[in-house]
Amino acid sequence: MRYALQNYDKKTMARVIGTNLTISRKTCRDIGVFIKNRKVEWVISYLEKVAEGTAPVPYARFNSKTPHHAPFGPSGYPKKASLEIINLLNSLKHGAQAKGLNTSKLVIIHAAAHKGARLFHPAGRERKNTHFELAATEMEEKKQASKQPAAKNEAKK
Repeated sequence: MRYALQNYDKKTMARVIGTNLTISRKTCRDIGVFIKNRKVEWVISYLEKVAEGTAPVPYARFNSKTPHHAPFGPSGYPKKASLEIINLLNSLKHGAQAKGLNTSKLVIIHAAAHKGARLFHPAGRERKNTHFELAATEMEEKKQASKQPAAKNEAKK
């Protein structure tokens, strides 16, 4: 299985792919949009809340008849997809730790859901699978610029 991520750096990034997961590609896509550019630790704790049914995931697409929940609008509680993605995130975290990256600063830079195998069963029943890939890198925390109006005023004099 190939990765969709371009410009992958083996030294500073970690990646993982889950193949043939029996979860919805639609919900995986929306979870991927939601977790991108967020810290891995935060995402794991949030998806655990989603699996419990206490925190929703916003649906940006395929949401015409979706109920609205408090902070996001159209959203849902995809329990099965959340649990599978938590497993992938833990694997990603362990892979990054094996490379010597600081796992507390890991930020997800890539999350994508792809079409998986179609399994046919007797009597016309069909199951669709999903491939889900994640990539993370170690990001430095943003430093807040300190306001020093006194220094500017002294420079003008």
